[in-house]
Amino acid sequence: MPLRGPVPVKLYKKEDSEKICVGPMTIYIFEDGSNTDNRIGCMTLELPPATSGPPMHWHRFHDECFFVTKGTVRFKTPDGDVDAGEGQLMVVPPRAIHTFANPSETEPAEFFMTSTPGYYMDSNA
Repeated sequence: MPLRGPVPVKLYKKEDSEKICVGPMTIYIFEDGSNTDNRIGCMTLELPPATSGPPMHWHRFHDECFFVTKGTVRFKTPDGDVDAGEGQLMVVPPRAIHTFANPSETEPAEFFMTSTPGYYMDSNA
């Protein structure tokens, strides 16, 4: 991969990011990999109370990190459930089967997520 030379840094604002609604869940895509040669993708996900994420899935090549910024996010794996609270980080390596949900009946949850490489849309990538 050739070096690109000096490139500018980029500041993203939530209101300027790409917004995708998947059922009751809202995803704000800050970096889709297009500015990082697909080395990393970054997004925020908002989960209303009692909301489940995608079906159990895995990624062939992706590392994912989920940093909880509001509420509690329940990460489900074949080995059991793990509740992560505000300020906690869940790391999901390639081929780890997982999903997430907001277990609270009353409080919303939110997390910042990174995906490396930045191909974030293919669930089996």
